[in-house]
Amino acid sequence: MSTGQPYNGPPQSYLPPPRRGRGPAFWIALLMTALLGISALLNLFFLLALAVTTMPDEGEETIVTEGSREDVRIAIVTLQGAIMDNPLDGSGYSPVEEMRERLEQAAKDDRVKAIVIEINSPGGIVSAFDQIHKMIVDFKTESKKPVVVSMGGIAASGGYYASVAGDYLFAQPTTLTGSIGVIIPRYDLSEGFEYYGIKYDAIKSGKSKDSLSMGKPMGEAQREHLQALVDDAYEKFLQRVGDGRGTKVDIKDEAFRDNAADGRILTADQALSFNLIDEIGYLDDAVAKAEELAGVSDATVVRYTRSPSLLDVLRMGQASTGGGVNIHIDVDNMIVNRTPRLMYLWTEE
Repeated sequence: MSTGQPYNGPPQSYLPPPRRGRGPAFWIALLMTALLGISALLNLFFLLALAVTTMPDEGEETIVTEGSREDVRIAIVTLQGAIMDNPLDGSGYSPVEEMRERLEQAAKDDRVKAIVIEINSPGGIVSAFDQIHKMIVDFKTESKKPVVVSMGGIAASGGYYASVAGDYLFAQPTTLTGSIGVIIPRYDLSEGFEYYGIKYDAIKSGKSKDSLSMGKPMGEAQREHLQALVDDAYEKFLQRVGDGRGTKVDIKDEAFRDNAADGRILTADQALSFNLIDEIGYLDDAVAKAEELAGVSDATVVRYTRSPSLLDVLRMGQASTGGGVNIHIDVDNMIVNRTPRLMYLWTEE
């Protein structure tokens, strides 16, 4: 119904506020934000480019003890941590390849008369430790330089596998070693899947392709096949022990297999009683033994170190900080073991 009054638009309270102009402060703030964004992108680009191209150095050395003769040396190489992979992805870091580099460094240096390998490792992937073992044996054969092993807090399973390549083995009084055995970690989650209505439905080329799947129970034929793989790797482990320990250990003795080589972890005293090590002592004792085997005295002791590359830093702690071969893996066992693999690995499970 018309009131007879002319329409003058909506009431003033419904009108939007008048548009204000953008002052100098707004444009300065916008320019600063843009410059910061561009700077951040450029910094990230150069950082990534440097990380990709930065390789670990060829090996540095730190003097641990100065002897009377600088031209007579004992070199310390370190093997540390669980080696779960041997990445050759162009990053320049691989614990196996780094061990190769350190041994080559010691072999080429005529001042180095013997080496001490510090081992502090619960083990890891079978192939990685088999390569390391061979490198140490080849180093001894080709360089004619003695190798003494100094075990740290733990030198078990793969850590012991690498140790037996040495000429003389020391364990500290509190070292845990042994764990001679092989494991393929696997979890069977099929009942849990069924409870929650999750159906395992893999597309595969053969009945054994998914033998290690967590989504279904393992068939007897698949279990027998995998057990054969484990048994073969176990016999290889025992053979390495026999080769390294010589007549000190009879790997065919059933009592030895049942009491020292059934996968159990051993104290230093127990390992000594089974002749798995030669002596209980510390790093200084290992260095003194290396001098004795090399026929030298009062040698300068050096530790081979590796400066972390920028990529190592970006990968959050996989760089070596103590020297030699070093890898840090601080993840839950479920995560570590999610990819089933043959392992010379001691776990607390």
